[in-house]
Formats: sequence, structure tokens, C-alpha cells
Amino acid sequence: LAISALILSRQLKELPARLKRINAFVAELRKTVGAVPGIRIQTPGRLASPQGCYALQIIFDPEIWGNAAPVGAALQAEGVPTAAGNYGPVYKHMLFNTAKYRNTGCPNADFAGLQALSFSHSCMEYLENIPLLEKAYWKVYENRSEICSQ
Repeated sequence: LAISALILSRQLKELPARLKRINAFVAELRKTVGAVPGIRIQTPGRLASPQGCYALQIIFDPEIWGNAAPVGAALQAEGVPTAAGNYGPVYKHMLFNTAKYRNTGCPNADFAGLQALSFSHSCMEYLENIPLLEKAYWKVYENRSEICSQ
């Protein structure tokens, strides 16, 4: 436990600078990748400051893209470090999956998870990658009919 506390105490000193880099990256990503039709980038919360970002959700309009899974595979083939979906709807997490709080499901939350790709915080500090990401997303967009028909 002492080792974890030591690591955390060092990381906390670096947090403001890291958040500044991540926020700059996300702002630029919104301008570039966010301009691709049918893509929405997760918006930050309004009430927390400062605000970190562990994983950024990129949401794909199903009317334009269909299911996000083949899109994620195509983006990965282009070198984009993205993961399909997310950690799942909150109601499926163990905390809310006890007998006292058992939930029988939420089709809307389940569907939303199929329409998003996660982008890890570890990739969100490098502004020099924005042009590469923009190029990859536009390439996949231009080929989406072929990609999404799989």
C-alpha cells in the first residue's frame, strides 16, 4: 500500500500539466475528427473542475455508420488505438447487480454501448497524432459502406 501511495503522490504533482495536455488534445480532436459526419465526441461534465478523462467515448450515429464494431476494426487497421465499446452500462456493474438493486435490463443503454468506441487517456497527450487520427477517421468514413456491410 505504501508503494501505491508513493506512486500516486508523484502522479498528483504531474496531474495539472497532464490534464492541460489532454484537454488540448480533446479540443483539437473535437475540431478535426468531430467534423466527420455521424461522429460525436463525448462532452465533458459541466460541474467538475478540474476534470480528468480516463477514456474518451467516440459515438457513431447508427444511421450513418451502422454498428461501431467493424468501424473499430477498420480504425485499428489504420493504427488508431481504439477499443470497441466501453465498460458496459452502469446497471451491469457489480455495484448495481446485487439482489437489492437487481435490474432486468435497459435496451437503450445496451444499444448505446454498441455505438461507441473508447479512446484511452494514455493516447490523449500527443497533439502531433491529431493529423494522423483525422486522416484515418476520414478514410474509414469514405469507405464506411464497404466496412459496415461486413
